[in-house]
Amino acid sequence: MAAVFAKAEQSLFSKPQERIFLWLDTLKGEIYDREFLDSNAAKLASLVISTSSYEDRASSQAVVTFVKESLKRSDVFLKAFAAALVKGSSSVRSNADAISFLRWISIVVLFLPESSGKKAAAKLLEVASTPLNLLYSSPHLRWPAARRSIVSLLSQRPDLLLDAVASSKSSSANGSVVLNVGMIAAVLDVIIREPFKKSGSDRSLPPSSSSSSSSPAAPRSRVPETLRIQVKDEMLKLFCSEVIGGKERPSRETLFAFRRLLAALTVDDVSNVLVPAFVRVLRRQSDVAMTALAYVPPMIQIDFSSFAAELIPLIIQQLRSKESVRALALDSLRSIAQAISNHSSSRSSTSSNNLDLVAKQAVSIRAILDGSAEAKPKAVGERVTLALALQALAEAFRVRDFEKKEEDKDAFDVAPVAESICVSLANVIKDEPMEEAKIAALGALGVWLPRCSAVAPAVVTQIDQGAQKDPKEVVRRAYLRTAVNAVVESPHLRPSFKAMAETTAAKVVTDSLTKPLLRFDGIQALLLALLVLDDTVSTPLWTAAVKADSLLLHPSNASRYQGTDARVVLALVSALLSPHQAALRKKALSAEAAACRLLVAALVVGTKETRALAKATARRLMSEGGGVGIGGSEIRRGSEIAAALVAAAAFWTANSTELPALAVESGVSGGISGSSSSSFSSSSFSSSFSSSP
Repeated sequence: MAAVFAKAEQSLFSKPQERIFLWLDTLKGEIYDREFLDSNAAKLASLVISTSSYEDRASSQAVVTFVKESLKRSDVFLKAFAAALVKGSSSVRSNADAISFLRWISIVVLFLPESSGKKAAAKLLEVASTPLNLLYSSPHLRWPAARRSIVSLLSQRPDLLLDAVASSKSSSANGSVVLNVGMIAAVLDVIIREPFKKSGSDRSLPPSSSSSSSSPAAPRSRVPETLRIQVKDEMLKLFCSEVIGGKERPSRETLFAFRRLLAALTVDDVSNVLVPAFVRVLRRQSDVAMTALAYVPPMIQIDFSSFAAELIPLIIQQLRSKESVRALALDSLRSIAQAISNHSSSRSSTSSNNLDLVAKQAVSIRAILDGSAEAKPKAVGERVTLALALQALAEAFRVRDFEKKEEDKDAFDVAPVAESICVSLANVIKDEPMEEAKIAALGALGVWLPRCSAVAPAVVTQIDQGAQKDPKEVVRRAYLRTAVNAVVESPHLRPSFKAMAETTAAKVVTDSLTKPLLRFDGIQALLLALLVLDDTVSTPLWTAAVKADSLLLHPSNASRYQGTDARVVLALVSALLSPHQAALRKKALSAEAAACRLLVAALVVGTKETRALAKATARRLMSEGGGVGIGGSEIRRGSEIAAALVAAAAFWTANSTELPALAVESGVSGGISGSSSSSFSSSSFSSSFSSSP
């Protein structure tokens, strides 16, 4: 016996082949002797625990095989090994340790009797929380293996699900509650696999998001429907009490662990449990609740607009609080607006009523900002926050195609509200002395303009004069951005900006061709002109602006600009390649090649976000021909663009040394991406740029 253990000690951390021989031959051969196994159970269990750091699959599997064979033969070893797992869990440090402990815990629990072993199983589940948390938080891709172990266990032993819920939280040394996010995610993986059959569950987790692409498929669940509902309700209570109502702001990781639960919530769950919890906490501890609210609404699959009217007034109250709370309030408003926008295609009267309430809240913010309801806020930070809040609420309303009114006849008509807000914002901007607040208000104006059926001449005049005469360059650039956003998102507004394109945009482009510091201003102004003007051929300026050697189409723009500025650059490429500018491309023969080389450069050297935008732009141009064609013309133009892009790729292949340097993911651009005026939305670039003004 002593010789067996001496050999084991020597081979335990030797070469993998020797380890495998130890566990599958030397020790496995001994356990057929029941007396040996029982009398040495504690020592064998200790040996197994010491192998938790094994990383090669073959050695780990050899240990698992030994454990299973031993558990089959000895209840003494079962008890000894369970005790060793509980004791050894405090020493789990690495990913390999965590994977090994989870695998062993799952095996042991399945060997425990369902009735008499329930207490021991619950204790082992509590122990499993430590390695689960470690792997869930680890950047290493070990979570799928951890998930497989625990989900398989709970699927086969659904009677332990409520014990798993209980182990989803624990107490820290100072007595505060700690959520075990790994266990939470695993439990939700088990119970949320198909729609709940509970009344009011009109929406459940969609198939596309019901499982992670990186996660292995779990075994078929044997969880009774009543138990699934009970566990889901318990997890929702846990979320409300410890995430929304916790003492500390929840981390993004914690909120992400509950994503399956949030996606599976029914109307009853949200209206009777979730929203009341938010309302209750927002009135006493707003920062914690708003941290959660900044992430939760978009995760919910049902129409969230019904609940916005209850939450938005409470959030708006925090917009004039201390700076840290104001930032959270803005994030919450943006989150709610995004959730409402996701379901804004609903044409029910209920949805329209809810959007009407959101519009009224926007009007109330405008009244504070322009001083019509009370004295204007004296603090610049408050004025900035109110303008950004107004911009956030605009995102709740989708941009309508006013040229096809019959398609939207039953939708909520926000145009009258938008038009009054735009007039008010123009006056606010004119009177605002502080640069930061002026840029924030321009950002809000840029988002509300596309939601107008028409734009007041006074508003266009204010934008035009500001882009020409404001003494601050960054403010002039923000004025231009406001005009560009309006004409990109809403073709029906383009005629209103024709005079601005002919004068102000022309001057800006002229200056930018000789002054590199004004390059981005020129890009915006050129985009405005290409989208708005009927004739860009008779004026030599526009031909010069799109030549191959123009700074405005220089390949370095692909990496120079990021975020919303990169969107403007790619929008310029789309506008130039559209059928609307065919005559200009014909006159400036190098324009198409220059635009395609810029687009291909963006695919190669841009930031991750820029590359994704460039890919979407290229696909749309090739599939739609740069615009809406008729019959074969659309296909023909798409083929022409595809050929031009192939030629551009060949050019860069042959001249790779001339490619711009790779973009650095800094979040800072040469334009105004980092400023509060960045009002371009991703939807701006999904529409065609070829519509005639």
